[in-house]
Amino acid sequence: MLMALLLMLVGIMVSAFIISAATSAAVNKRSEKEQQQAWEAMTMEEHVAYYEEQGQNRKDAMKSAAKDRGISKRDVYQALLSGKEE
Repeated sequence: MLMALLLMLVGIMVSAFIISAATSAAVNKRSEKEQQQAWEAMTMEEHVAYYEEQGQNRKDAMKSAAKDRGISKRDVYQALLSGKEE
């Protein structure tokens, strides 16, 4: 009887953990999409400047912006040189 109760309690805890993890993943996925849209709304210069304002040097800021946008660091550098937006 005690063992059955214990197993039921463990099952409930595992179910709660799985539901919590699934909910968290869905929220994170939505947040990532919203963040991606926010980055795309910025110019490349604004995006790099954002990271520079956070204390990163220019090179690291360009690397962070490239990662956010899913492009190469070279593409960020070229966009900044030509003054065009990605």
